[in-house]
Amino acid sequence: MGLYSGGELMLVTMPLAILVSLPALAALILILVLRGDDPAANRNAKRLAMFTSCTTFLVALLLVGSSDRGTSEFQFVELHELPFDLTIKLGVDGISLALVTLVSFLTPIIVGTSWPETKRVKEFMILVLLAQSLTLLALTSMDIAIFFIASELIFVPAVLALFLWGGAKGQAATQRAMMAIAPGSIALFALFAYLAWQSGMTDIPSLQRHQFPTDPVDLLGINIKGGMQTILLLGVVLVVVARLPLVPFHNWSLHLLRHTRPSFAVIHISFVQLIAAYILIRFALPMFPVGINLWGGFLSGLTVLGMIYAGMLMFQQQEIKPALGYAFILQFGFVALGVFSMRQQGLDGALFHMTSNAILAACLFFGYSIMNARVQSGMINEYGGLYLRMPIFSAAMLIAILAMVGMPGLSGFIGMMLSVIGAYQVNSWMAVAVGIPVVLTLGFALGFYQKIFLGDVIRESVKHIQDVDRRELALLVPMIGAIVLLGLFPYLLLDLVDPSVQVIETQITDAWAEFNAIEIKPADQ
Repeated sequence: MGLYSGGELMLVTMPLAILVSLPALAALILILVLRGDDPAANRNAKRLAMFTSCTTFLVALLLVGSSDRGTSEFQFVELHELPFDLTIKLGVDGISLALVTLVSFLTPIIVGTSWPETKRVKEFMILVLLAQSLTLLALTSMDIAIFFIASELIFVPAVLALFLWGGAKGQAATQRAMMAIAPGSIALFALFAYLAWQSGMTDIPSLQRHQFPTDPVDLLGINIKGGMQTILLLGVVLVVVARLPLVPFHNWSLHLLRHTRPSFAVIHISFVQLIAAYILIRFALPMFPVGINLWGGFLSGLTVLGMIYAGMLMFQQQEIKPALGYAFILQFGFVALGVFSMRQQGLDGALFHMTSNAILAACLFFGYSIMNARVQSGMINEYGGLYLRMPIFSAAMLIAILAMVGMPGLSGFIGMMLSVIGAYQVNSWMAVAVGIPVVLTLGFALGFYQKIFLGDVIRESVKHIQDVDRRELALLVPMIGAIVLLGLFPYLLLDLVDPSVQVIETQITDAWAEFNAIEIKPADQ
């Protein structure tokens, strides 16, 4: 088994197994080998986590460079036999490969942002590495059972971090999170179990090609058009909406963001919520195409309303982390809008915006940790005039915030534009309505930046702070570079995902045409 590029065998075997196993192996070494909580042990834990995450990123880049961008098929397929007759099948298509690269890119940055940690450093790095390994396993798994297990276990590092470092309020937020996550886990298990039972298989590519029933179903006296596809679609959407989370299921996520470390806020947005959105694209669209055609417009309308509500709540926030939390709830609305459009441009926009949001979350929450370390406050009104004391940092944050509002030339513009174009192709009024959350985002972002960075320095806590140091600058540069690079050269991502996206769009279109033909035929006879 090897890694192929243009028909030539490269001297790398089992690349996906290496990709997934490296962070887990490093976490195991930290658990079993590293002892003590002294500065030397903490330094070794950080170095091992950084070395491992950087190596994993290099493996991901090797995969991208060796991939065939012209195919929608799964590549680098590996089948690994485990004890008790268990097997794990790994593989990636363009969509999962793009997200694998994103997660691998962000993990060294998350480790670097956590460098000042001095308490429970080993445990901190173990949780970061496990979050990366589980996310990569979910993205590369070709078996629905393994995907389910990995996608559920991703919550464990985020919730444990909230419990260990969040204090008393964090422990209360942990209970909220567990109560919100558990029903979704049970529902998702039931949905996946039905898929496996009805189709007789657990292989994800085969499930994507399987035609699930569309015959009308009577449920509680209600005739449901689209049958089980409609029921399954709405079940998956409900689980995903609660996890992204979109309005009205957002409170548990905001409590988590408020009380957890910035590094784990990034893991929550860039890993956990990324997998939630991935479920829509990987499962809901290709497996329930009739259901999404029947309900896509309605779901888009609810999404826009939720975005408007989140936008209004942004302006009421006095703390930085909850304000950013609402901003990303609104931004993930563009992801959902692109998915529900069912068009290639919309799906491209959803994937692009998922990528952009993940990078922006890392950048902005790292920015929060930089400010909080100097001023010791998470309140917006405790700042002001930072550009006078921190010009380099202020410039970096300006680029990130402009990307969030969709400025051309930056990553946020591409995803936002494509998602709106996809929505317009389905319903022109929907695209017009999206203008409201766009304006709200612009107003919030400019006001947010003005309150923190512009004006005169009036707080004593701000008058003597220093600009970013070398470590902070070294972490900001790749994030800002990625924001600009994707904004100027979007084809770097779009060329990778387009073949798989085109197949999904074709599946949806063909299934809908066949469904309508079956419905019309009896009437004609």
